[in-house]
Amino acid sequence: MKKFILFFGLLVFVIFNVQCAKNIPVSYDAANTNQEVKIHLKSGSSILAIITKKDADQLAVFNETTGKKETLKKDEIASIEKLSAVYDEAGNIISRSEIKTVKGNKNLVLYSIGGTALSFGVSLFASSLIYRSFSDSFKVINPILIGGTALGTGLFSYLGHKRDVRMAVEKIKDQRKILAEKKLKQELTHKKKLELELERLKREKKRTENERKKLLKELKKKDKPE
Repeated sequence: MKKFILFFGLLVFVIFNVQCAKNIPVSYDAANTNQEVKIHLKSGSSILAIITKKDADQLAVFNETTGKKETLKKDEIASIEKLSAVYDEAGNIISRSEIKTVKGNKNLVLYSIGGTALSFGVSLFASSLIYRSFSDSFKVINPILIGGTALGTGLFSYLGHKRDVRMAVEKIKDQRKILAEKKLKQELTHKKKLELELERLKREKKRTENERKKLLKELKKKDKPE
């Protein structure tokens, strides 16, 4: 029984800490632009940022917390962690802060409620079988029921959260696509206007040139002796 409870505890620990393993320490030279990182400063503070430019002695970053651009000297940086990144179709990064502003909690709530009910039922059934196979005494509230329900709730909550994140990412991609198409349309419209204006200027130039030739011709006729 103790081994069974220990197994539940270890599984919960793995599920809730698996995300931490995705932060990869990188050297200053290995850090690249268009990359989301967590920068630990020698002052003791840390910032979540996107690297926009890198020089030999400094980084230009977009601070996701303040929403402002900053410049960090190389000798101010203690360490850099590369974060798992999500990109849109154009190859531009979708930051965690942007996802957070768009993400809802609909699936988290639904999955948590459904997962709790399902886990409670399965754990109750499993615990009754396990207890009665070893002893006649069975209590509804038991470690297996509690551990199984907690594990199931945690797992389903995590899955709901991940689905909310995926939906937010797709929403951001759609928004960026619409903005890109709108910008392209505006650029094409502007280009078309410039082309029309150029054609008008060419016609105007041609008309002016024809009038000049006509005037020169009339002047020559007047200057010609009879």
